[in-house]
Amino acid sequence: MECVLPVCPHVSDADKWSPALQIRTVLLSIQALLSAPNPDDPLANDVAELWKANEAKAIDNGRHRGLLRIVEAVCVPCTKLL
Repeated sequence: MECVLPVCPHVSDADKWSPALQIRTVLLSIQALLSAPNPDDPLANDVAELWKANEAKAIDNGRHRGLLRIVEAVCVPCTKLL
């Protein structure tokens, strides 16, 4: 199975693999990444550079971007109905 996530957990023993183990492993890996991001191996270089220069501002920008996505997801479909 090919991994398409930016973080790919690997199960070393193929005989012990199960879907439940894989889901748990993926979720734990995502949780670890979110709690301790690594700006030295970024998915987005501009975000990593901001994180290195000003961590508080990077966190604030992330919250702002997340809120914008929520508003767009909720409001844009509503405005198309009018």
